[in-house]
Amino acid sequence: SFGVHLNLSEGRPLARDLSRLTGPDGNFLGKAETHRLLMKAGDAPLQGDIARESTLQIERLLDASIGITHIDGHQHIHVFPSALRTVADTAKGRGIRRMRIPDETVAPGRDDVSPDLLEEASRFAALGKEARRSLAGTGIVSSDHFRGLALKGRLDLEGLLKLIETLPEGTTELMVHPGRVPAKDAFSAFSSRERERELGALLDPRFRLALDRAGVVLISFREIDS
Repeated sequence: SFGVHLNLSEGRPLARDLSRLTGPDGNFLGKAETHRLLMKAGDAPLQGDIARESTLQIERLLDASIGITHIDGHQHIHVFPSALRTVADTAKGRGIRRMRIPDETVAPGRDDVSPDLLEEASRFAALGKEARRSLAGTGIVSSDHFRGLALKGRLDLEGLLKLIETLPEGTTELMVHPGRVPAKDAFSAFSSRERERELGALLDPRFRLALDRAGVVLISFREIDS
């Protein structure tokens, strides 16, 4: 399956003359400032920017004949108050009715999760839970559960095996970022050594064996329909 990884926070937008999402240089405002901005509900000019940029990013993939199964967001921007319903309505208007909801609950006091990561995961979980409530009855569907926030930057085979042991009933989206590191770009934020470690863990035969033993069936977003 292929999802739109909607970006409203970093780099240069596809839309021109956005009034709220960009700075004087025409670029997006960055993670922290965009998150702060998107917490404000009811900002009509901002929602107009979001609708225009979301539409162009979705249409870029559709024009390339890519069948889009779902939508999610870079840095989970799609579940913030100013973005959620605008993104959902834009997606539905183009036949996309599945969305990532990052509402993973991370228990406080875990010694394997840093305080900063715990705070970030808790913030996204709260936004995700509110998003799930807000989207109920709209025709937008998601997996029943979400995992991966607490493993950010440290996903390895041991972490995957522990996660399998605690999976709840129902469908669970596991967020991972596997990849290869080009030699000339070894320290890029988008191609770090962590991505190769994740790739190795996901390809490890012991991971698939653990899935089989636990009765876990791998599906795609295309198979989520309720």
